[in-house]
Amino acid sequence: MQLFLIYYGLPSLGLTLSQTLSAYLALGLNSAAYQAEYLRGAIQAIGDSQMMAGRSIGLSRWQTIQLVILPQALRLALPAWSNEPISLLKTTAVVFLIAVQDLMAKAKRAATITYNPIGSYIAVAIIYLVMVFLLDALLKWLERKTRIPGLDTETTPA
Repeated sequence: MQLFLIYYGLPSLGLTLSQTLSAYLALGLNSAAYQAEYLRGAIQAIGDSQMMAGRSIGLSRWQTIQLVILPQALRLALPAWSNEPISLLKTTAVVFLIAVQDLMAKAKRAATITYNPIGSYIAVAIIYLVMVFLLDALLKWLERKTRIPGLDTETTPA
């Protein structure tokens, strides 16, 4: 819906954007809203005691946020954030609705030329699968590298 509102709705307000720019804007705004909520939730999970601790050692409010709260919050938000690029990658398939030539549009065109829709769409599925697998592996590595020692959620059986 956001894609249609940006591409078809903004021209009625006097702002005409290209198909590609409309797609970038719609996908970017949608993703930004989710990412802001991930960060907000992570900041709220830190707790007031961290602010009090930072202030008690002489840090200003902004120094405490920058040096104490944000590093912890970013580590907490990373698992949720790691889902967002994968979700965004899969969401790009909808931009063909406003005639942006994405992977699905290319597959549709190849299917009409070769008369082999199953082969074209299976090839696209494999490409998406490989991209998601590689992106997931990269993000899991990043999560391991930024994990806070001692705060693992794994428990040992009794």
